[in-house]
Amino acid sequence: MKKLLLLSAFLIFACSYGQGEQLYADGTATDQDGNTFEWINYSTQDWAIENAEVVTYRDGTPIPQVTNPAEWQNLTTGAWCYYNNDPSKGKLYNWYAVAGIHDNEDTTPNKEFAPQGWHVPSDAEWTTLEEHLVANSYNYDGSSTGYKTAKSMASTTGWNSSTFLGAVGNEQSLNNSSGFNAFPDGYFGHGDDGSFNNDGYVAIFWSSTENLTTPYARYLDRNNNYLYRNYSTKVDGFSVRFVRDASSVGAAGILLNGTISAENNQIKNVADPTDAQDAVTLAYINQLESSIDNLQDQIDELRNLQNWEDNDQDGFSALSGDCDDTNASINPNIYEVADGIDNNCDGFVDEGYEALDYPEDIDGNTYDFAIYGGQHWTVENAEMVTYRDGTPIPQITDDTEWADLTTGAWCYYENDETKGKLYNWYAVMGIHDAIENTPNKEFAPEGWHVPTDAEWTTLEEYLIANGYNYDGTTTGNKIAKAMASTTGWDISTIEGTVGYDQSLNNSSGFNAYPERFRNDEGEFDLGVGNVSAFWSLTDTDNDEKLVHFLSNQNDDIIRENLTPLFGISVRFVRD
Repeated sequence: MKKLLLLSAFLIFACSYGQGEQLYADGTATDQDGNTFEWINYSTQDWAIENAEVVTYRDGTPIPQVTNPAEWQNLTTGAWCYYNNDPSKGKLYNWYAVAGIHDNEDTTPNKEFAPQGWHVPSDAEWTTLEEHLVANSYNYDGSSTGYKTAKSMASTTGWNSSTFLGAVGNEQSLNNSSGFNAFPDGYFGHGDDGSFNNDGYVAIFWSSTENLTTPYARYLDRNNNYLYRNYSTKVDGFSVRFVRDASSVGAAGILLNGTISAENNQIKNVADPTDAQDAVTLAYINQLESSIDNLQDQIDELRNLQNWEDNDQDGFSALSGDCDDTNASINPNIYEVADGIDNNCDGFVDEGYEALDYPEDIDGNTYDFAIYGGQHWTVENAEMVTYRDGTPIPQITDDTEWADLTTGAWCYYENDETKGKLYNWYAVMGIHDAIENTPNKEFAPEGWHVPTDAEWTTLEEYLIANGYNYDGTTTGNKIAKAMASTTGWDISTIEGTVGYDQSLNNSSGFNAYPERFRNDEGEFDLGVGNVSAFWSLTDTDNDEKLVHFLSNQNDDIIRENLTPLFGISVRFVRD
């Protein structure tokens, strides 16, 4: 049994070689341009362990090389380039090339990108590979649960360094135990400028699968220990790997049954290597024993350090993945929102939002937003002082005047310009004059609206179902902490409430700040740190309006009926 354990360790160590040095490649294949590439068998799949280098489709049709960023950004057909237009770098392809879209004729059949017997992997095939690596203990910590396989897939050189335990850029000599050998070639075309980005930081590979009209890709990042799945735009330039067609898998696999060569320390008898059978291999395994024990001691010591120096008290330190340990609203457990910040510390800013426009109101204010299931919500309160068509919304500061209103108005809390804007319900409804037959104005920016009560409920149900309750459960409404800002609330001693340990707030990114409200007599309610209230568009039977609010003393979202004269905050939802 001891020899079997040592043998497993030997195989992991021996597989850590750069591209072209892979001792245990199971074979080679040739593409349509005559390039050879090595491949490895992972259970039911044969994967290329070198990036695609083709410049023609399978039938010989050229794939154009495009070097001009502006031209690349406007492509709707296949193309390739070298990273930074440097022939010493790897080739990058847009998704149109991967899909074989070689012209703009809808009726023309697409080409085949991969060589005969191979194809670009689907999203499901990427998942199968990842699950195989997890099940076979290729996680950086040797476990077979959780998805921590990035180090085993990444090359041992070329990555920018990282201080995060288990990340690709940390102790790169321990990378590539699976032999997949992903090199950080960066990408081309992400964003409006069509620039080359992140050489040394990321390795990104296309899949052949579309999510509606957006294709999936897989990412390795120098700061992470997992293979990241996300969708991207078809014009981006990423690397490509091939996987063998299902009918061909296993045709040339090495049989570990005592028949393989002892060359390069390969083992003749896998079940029980002996001196007589393979003296060189046995000696090499015995020599590894002390090295493995020392390495395990180092890993155990680093694990003990993971929770040190959690400066912002959000449950994560720099060693455990917190990329800003001074800000409790930024850590690996936070929901990514479109705000120009890497909220969840995965090495990418605003991932999933790149193709979406930030909402902008008529006054020029732009709003960050987050995607919750099928809904897009702004994560900042409304700030405009005019309706969508440019009609002003009056600012009312006098208490008596406010209490007599039947049309839209706004104010600052306590008439203090450093505080947030509050609106009565007439403003939300666009009621701008007292004439009954006058059409109402649109309050929200183009393409957005004030949420209904049903849309608030959909948001709440999504957060509950996805584990945003403060205790991690998926039943009961305990999501207030996940929606509340990390600062500004009056302190509560009740565990799980918004005001209790506020550094743990805002994991959903909704960022509700306690702006309080103005009542229907025009008075500002005292205690600005107690409540964050938001209008819905929904009437109740008694002519009051439904409001959703968070309280510093509660763990749930509360629904309340208020008269239209209350001044409270507003959020927007995409149409």
